[in-house]
Amino acid sequence: MTEDITGKSVPALYWSNMVNFMEKITEQHQLAINALGKFHALAFRQNLNDIERDALLQRFQFTVAAVLQYAGDYLHVHQNFDVLSPKRVIRACSEKGILTTEEAAAALKMVDDWNAIAHADTEEFLESLLLRLPLYDSVMHSWLEKIK
Repeated sequence: MTEDITGKSVPALYWSNMVNFMEKITEQHQLAINALGKFHALAFRQNLNDIERDALLQRFQFTVAAVLQYAGDYLHVHQNFDVLSPKRVIRACSEKGILTTEEAAAALKMVDDWNAIAHADTEEFLESLLLRLPLYDSVMHSWLEKIK
């Protein structure tokens, strides 16, 4: 047994698990940063061919998932707040002052778009989504910058 900062006995396994979780969250942060960098490289390009467009949409899906996972774990560790759903993560970040009202609104729309991609069957939707990706890129950059 070891002691926590209050002097209470805490099993060594607790500390071991905490260290493992902190390593995991550090890896998740790096994964989110790397994913966002690759997404950013495509998000502002003009005149994408079909393969590049599809790659950008897949990169968007992966990046949103990575940022949401990291943000949820950040809230758990740094805010002692457990959230499961993507929209709840966004609302909690807004409530905690991590996201501005405008960023939260854009992030909520981003999650709607993220969910809709799997069911998107019109070029019109995909074309309108492509126009929103630069905004989503800036929201995710700001978000990760605030929770590093």
